[in-house]
Amino acid sequence: MLAQTNQCAAFHWPSLSELNNDIAPFPWADDSEYERYMVGDSISRIPVLTTGPPPAAPNHPIPSIPAIHLLTAAIIRSTDCLFFVSHSIGANDAREWRLARVAFNDSVSIYPSCMLDGRFLFEFYICHPANWRYNAVNQRYWIQFHGREDMLHPLLTTETHLVCPSDTSDDHANRHNLLPFWKWLNITHTDTYIHGSFEFATVRGRKSRDRICQEDWDVLRQHTTMFQNPLPAFDVPTYSIHVDRGAHVTYHDQALANAICFDASQKSINPQDNCYP
Repeated sequence: MLAQTNQCAAFHWPSLSELNNDIAPFPWADDSEYERYMVGDSISRIPVLTTGPPPAAPNHPIPSIPAIHLLTAAIIRSTDCLFFVSHSIGANDAREWRLARVAFNDSVSIYPSCMLDGRFLFEFYICHPANWRYNAVNQRYWIQFHGREDMLHPLLTTETHLVCPSDTSDDHANRHNLLPFWKWLNITHTDTYIHGSFEFATVRGRKSRDRICQEDWDVLRQHTTMFQNPLPAFDVPTYSIHVDRGAHVTYHDQALANAICFDASQKSINPQDNCYP
């Protein structure tokens, strides 16, 4: 039709602003999301096409990492030296949150520069297997021990040992040739640090050796974008009875065995990483 009327040169595709003006000619008559226009005797509302830039991606909270001198001072003052960390568990950048504590004396002994660059030796905790279904504040976290030979030469059949934390638990572990799962982590890295240092919870006026208070769990829950493994439950009844098979529990966890074997295969030749005697 344009060719027949010789108006093809004057034709142009309408812009979004022109379409908006045609559809809703009174943009000042209503709010920013909708415009009004008359259809016969009734008033209708339709969405207006957006002409601005696309919305920004949602912001995820990033942990605020203290300066290294403040972090080191907090570790020295701390009794339990606990941290929530984001731990790499495979070659595909998979990560999981873990509860860990700084082995401060061993770190300084093996690598004195740890107080300058934030690279510390960490001991890892795991939830007691009898408590997996409990509310977070009632779960007990014990040091992850393994046999000395299993740590030096890990296999997929490696067993995990849990020793009830007490004044004599380290002596018990030594007598049974058990070593904690150790790993070097740089706590100043933004992909590692989540929260810390903090202490074990006080329950009914008594300082515990294996429980985490709700305030610290809440901080971990704010940073779920940093790991893939699930958080413990927060909505089950808080009353629980801890009954287990004794002060020294042994069981096999395939995921832990896989992680130990992977860490061993990726181990650096740096002699400072050779922390097991």
